[in-house]
Amino acid sequence: MEITKPEPFLVRAGFVLFTLALLTGFAMPEFLNQKMALAAHLTGVMNALLLMALGLAWGLLTVSPLRTIWDRPLFPAAEISRPESVLENVVCPWFSLVFYF
Repeated sequence: MEITKPEPFLVRAGFVLFTLALLTGFAMPEFLNQKMALAAHLTGVMNALLLMALGLAWGLLTVSPLRTIWDRPLFPAAEISRPESVLENVVCPWFSLVFYF
C-alpha cells in the first residue's frame, strides 16, 4: 500500500476550527446562555476532528464511476465549473438525466 499525501486545506481548516472551538470553550462562562455555548464548543471540536481525519484520509478515498453518474444530476452546482455543462443545462436541462442514467 502506497503512502498518500494528506489534503492540506482540509487539515488546516480543521485546525482553525479546533482553535475557534477551544476559544469558545474558554469564553463559555462569559456567555448569557452557557448551554448554547457548550453546544457550539462541542460541535466545533467534533467537526474539527472530523475535518482533520478526512483531510488525512483524503488520498485513500476513491469514487467509483457509478457514484459520479448518480451524483451528477443530484448535485448540478458541482457541474457549473465546466462551461460545457452550463451550456448543456441552458439548452437542454434534462440532458444529464437522460444520458447519465
